[in-house]
Amino acid sequence: MTEAEVTERILSVLPSVEHIIRPRIRKRMTKLAAKDHPTGRQVRWHKAEDLFCLPYETRQHIQTENGARLSRVPWNLRWRSGEHQAALTS
Repeated sequence: MTEAEVTERILSVLPSVEHIIRPRIRKRMTKLAAKDHPTGRQVRWHKAEDLFCLPYETRQHIQTENGARLSRVPWNLRWRSGEHQAALTS
């Protein structure tokens, strides 16, 4: 994702934080991509294309966490919300 795409994704969920996010996003993404980050590299930065992505391990963790959460939701609620389609395609 580009920096603009990351920003737009955040703002699509939390529009009220625009004044906080826009001035800080580049510096924050750069720090999260640094090898010497205290908790390790949290984001991969492909500098040649100037694109950011989550590491494989992080994506796997999120997928596992979402799967566990989905399994606790009754089937009829998943069907009505459309989540059943995501479960069938993953």
